[in-house]
Amino acid sequence: MQLIAEKDGNLYSYTENIWTGKKELTLNGVALEKRNKKVFAVNRDGAEELIAVKGNFITGVTLVEGDGNNIVLAQNKWYEWVLIVLPLLGLGVGILGGAIGGGLSALFCLLCAGVNATILRSNAKFGLKIAGCIFMAVVMNLAWFLIYGAIAGGITKIFFD
Repeated sequence: MQLIAEKDGNLYSYTENIWTGKKELTLNGVALEKRNKKVFAVNRDGAEELIAVKGNFITGVTLVEGDGNNIVLAQNKWYEWVLIVLPLLGLGVGILGGAIGGGLSALFCLLCAGVNATILRSNAKFGLKIAGCIFMAVVMNLAWFLIYGAIAGGITKIFFD
């Protein structure tokens, strides 16, 4: 996913691959040299300046320049936090299903939180984002519950029939 911000006539573009964790930062279309996992170097007027990436794709991203300037690329609003956390409500139910239910619910609910963050960062209309996040939360929780039901039913049939 790519996040873009403009400040003082400079165009910052931050790309983070949610699956591989690969991060890339460009300034005015020029890729910056990566110093470590979250620090990039830029050459300004012959002097090297470091830009640190604070946060991540789900929590929001801020670039912190060497002189202390902050460039906010993405900051979650209260309703975005609600929609990102919404699928995690299924964890409470999943834990009651023991190791299988807890494991499946954790996998599906955390995956859905990432998908919801992706939906919220998209350029879709506001209403479509909200509907998409709620739909994904329902579908993902239903999916793990149905898989759990099939596994638990199969185990019950094997041992108690």
